[in-house]
Amino acid sequence: QYDIYGVYASTAIFKFASKIVKDIRKGNPNAKIIMGGPYASSQPEEVLERLPEADISSFGDGEYTFADTVDTLAAQKDLAEVQGIAWRDGASGIIKNGPRPRILDLDALPFPSKEVFDHGHYKPRWFAYGAMIASRGCPFRCTICQPILNNLSQYRVRKPKFVVDEMEHLHKNFGVNHFCFEDSELLISKAWALNFSEEVIKRELNKKVTFEGNARLHQLDDEVLKKIAEAGCVKMNTGIESASQRVLDILKKDINLEKDLPRFNKIKQYGMDAHAWIIIGVPGETWEEMMETIKMTVNLNATTIEVNMATPWSGTELETFGREKGWISTPNLDDLNEKSFSYFNTPYLTPDQVQEGFNIF
Repeated sequence: QYDIYGVYASTAIFKFASKIVKDIRKGNPNAKIIMGGPYASSQPEEVLERLPEADISSFGDGEYTFADTVDTLAAQKDLAEVQGIAWRDGASGIIKNGPRPRILDLDALPFPSKEVFDHGHYKPRWFAYGAMIASRGCPFRCTICQPILNNLSQYRVRKPKFVVDEMEHLHKNFGVNHFCFEDSELLISKAWALNFSEEVIKRELNKKVTFEGNARLHQLDDEVLKKIAEAGCVKMNTGIESASQRVLDILKKDINLEKDLPRFNKIKQYGMDAHAWIIIGVPGETWEEMMETIKMTVNLNATTIEVNMATPWSGTELETFGREKGWISTPNLDDLNEKSFSYFNTPYLTPDQVQEGFNIF
């Protein structure tokens, strides 16, 4: 019964989002369907080419773009005037408009209106309302997500005060007692991390709530770990990825394994859970290096680990490199799943060998 639908999709879940869109279109032939999320932001025209049932794809920061699109549709004006969208024009096919300027001041945005949605299916309050972001984008250059991440979202940071304001708002109005920071890196800089922690402690919010977030190895110094744990951080997630410095250099992780790995083992010393992300099957990695990574992970002082197989996500440097070498084993983006299959077939490792390593892990 609605006039406009917005559907989120990453590359990994696009096939599921497509089914939703097709169901909407079948039940509501006249609705306008707008695709958003990282896949639409990275490849706005490709999304519409793969999904004829969708009308519009939004790229870049979505807040003003979506509002502008809705206003334009409601007034029956020309979509060619809306910055930040690709759209389907009956006469000309798919048209991509110019980009919308980045929202440089994230603190100018209001808090998300989480009260307008029915969160009844989510039992824990933190799961329904506790997702947070303190920044957009990422200043680093890992091949598994760059350079497309910069196209998606130039790196910008919110002020600690406004982040803690939102935490207080969600705690008071929705009963949230745990927050999950979705940022690529929560420990944005040492100064930011310390100021944020001090703000939480000053308001005594650390006596009421806990939180978790992501960090890079080099950000885990003792002063930051001690202070952020005092502020209520109970879990830190870190991408270690490999036991091979050579593989880390292929990934452009900017990690010095000998110097930085001991930092990870300090997380639990400050009372926090330590989660490690690991990647195997990186193009150029050998069987011996993959086995060394397993040995390293066994000896980590980790609470939990998550292992993924290197995957050529659309628009990443890893995908570009794999295609140039002829090492990607599938042309079908719907096949990609970092937990099920390896899609790099290299002179160093076959997909079956990577799968075997994953099973050994």
